[in-house]
Amino acid sequence: LLVAGGTYKYDGSVVNAKIPPFSGLEHTYIFDPTTLSWHRAHNMKYSRWYPTCIMGSDGRIITMAGLSKQFPWVFLSEIEVFSFEKKEWSIMKGSNWRLPLYPRLHLLPNGDIFYAGSFNTHYVYPFIVTAFPSATFNINTGKWKKIGNPHNKKREEGTTVLLPLLPPQYNAKVLLIGGGTFQGENAINDVEIIDFSLVKPEYQHKGNMRHPRYYNYAVILPDQSILILGGKMGKKGHIADHNKNILRRRHDHGHGDGGLPHIDEAVLEPELYKPDEDKWYYMADMKVDRLYHSNAILLPDGRVMTAGSNPERRMNELRIELFHPPYLFKGERPKIN
Repeated sequence: LLVAGGTYKYDGSVVNAKIPPFSGLEHTYIFDPTTLSWHRAHNMKYSRWYPTCIMGSDGRIITMAGLSKQFPWVFLSEIEVFSFEKKEWSIMKGSNWRLPLYPRLHLLPNGDIFYAGSFNTHYVYPFIVTAFPSATFNINTGKWKKIGNPHNKKREEGTTVLLPLLPPQYNAKVLLIGGGTFQGENAINDVEIIDFSLVKPEYQHKGNMRHPRYYNYAVILPDQSILILGGKMGKKGHIADHNKNILRRRHDHGHGDGGLPHIDEAVLEPELYKPDEDKWYYMADMKVDRLYHSNAILLPDGRVMTAGSNPERRMNELRIELFHPPYLFKGERPKIN
């Protein structure tokens, strides 16, 4: 496990503005699961706060985006690549592309990396004006190819999923799910898909979720369905009558905007998307809110674990919940031959 970047210094506060902003770290660490130990690896050239790391098809690690350590704390456009063979980072020259913080990246079957058009809350200008620079990146040539933007541009704190790659074509399709406007003022239930088997891939609308979700988390299940958990309705969320029993009213500040408390709606009902049916199904309610800094992961036994959440950056949710998907109630477990 390789970990790169992080927080060198938290944001400041001058006249109610986050000045100076967060500052990044250049550190890299590698965890060895056989010895259960960490060791310090070669530093990145650039300090990065909220970058994204992804492994390429050749085993190298590519990192993009992030805020630097010192003034002017810019959104980094440089791309760095870590080689396990050389045990060091190198700059990929001529490949600069300015991305928002924590961009959602996916490795496609042809080896390209796709930026899928959703990002983190902090410091979103100018991306909230210019929409999303959705594009594919060729790690061999270092060149970017622009892809059309989503139809709905309100994708801050949404999630993206590369759907299971199925034989014989192994066509790559990416779902873009939920999100909203700056600081979660409005959340959306809008879902779009992009199909890379088409001559000209572009986003297309899919069926909406039942709930708008700002902060939502996706897990690919072994039956190829997609479980969507967590999120909130937003400060201006609408509550339908049938939703009242599956939403929890609570005070929180998004993730720490320092303002007066407002009412947010934490979405407790997960939704299950079945790509082969193109339908959404509604699952048993969660007991714990999963908002900012939450996570969900598939366990080896087929259950899903949810953890995390720290609204206001001062309330750390330590409870863990386990979800039993529908396939666990269908008799004998299938054997993989």
